[in-house]
Amino acid sequence: LNLLLSKLLMGVLPYYALKQRQQEFGFEGLDIEVKKHQDTCKQAKIYVKGDIEQVTAVKYAVPSKSTAAKIYKVNLDTYMCTCLDYP
Repeated sequence: LNLLLSKLLMGVLPYYALKQRQQEFGFEGLDIEVKKHQDTCKQAKIYVKGDIEQVTAVKYAVPSKSTAAKIYKVNLDTYMCTCLDYP
């Protein structure tokens, strides 16, 4: 257990701290969250209002563009989505 804690504290955490600092200063490109948001916004443009079915006041059904029979469920009240890209 001591070896595991030592390895974590002396090796792994400093590595990720450095990666975070590099990302903050733009050395690693866009922040991962920002990049994911931009990708999602680009993909969202392929949908039109008619594609989305309102099930309840806060629940929607959205058909997959890649798999014809697949329907994703979106809940605005709980901020949940059944799509694979949703974190």
